[in-house]
Amino acid sequence: MFLSFPGAAHAQTVLFGDQTVESQPDSNPLGMAEAFQTTASTTGQITYINLYVDTTSSATSIYVGLYSDAGGTPGALLTQGTTASPKAGDWNAIPVTAVNVTAGTAYWIAILGTQSGTPVFRDNAEGVCVSETSSQTTLIALPSLWDTGYVYSTGSCPISAYGLTSAPS
Repeated sequence: MFLSFPGAAHAQTVLFGDQTVESQPDSNPLGMAEAFQTTASTTGQITYINLYVDTTSSATSIYVGLYSDAGGTPGALLTQGTTASPKAGDWNAIPVTAVNVTAGTAYWIAILGTQSGTPVFRDNAEGVCVSETSSQTTLIALPSLWDTGYVYSTGSCPISAYGLTSAPS
């Protein structure tokens, strides 16, 4: 017999990304997004992206999103969310529109600072994955289709961010 209790806690599952607070503070100018390679470790439905915001960040609004992979570069935007007044020096759980991800499939986690201040996040200077900026420099939300700017073929990856099936507890 299965019992269900209203309001019962649901365990969250990490679907992709990096749960480590990496050593390198990194930033982009307001209006320029950057995307970081990741591969889903588990199949499931993402509803949150947890992003570590560096203590030096002064951004007043940060978008995060998930892009499909288009032959080794970000493709179509799958989901995104935003947080007003991100908490510097901490993980920020950002709700996103639910979307399914598949284990073993490549994706891209993107970050964009808008409004004012400098969005500072963490990544790994010695990483072996790829990250790239958007060619657009006046974005107010993540673009539906990625347009590549500068490609970082070594270092700057992974970003300290990961996708979850539910809000972190």
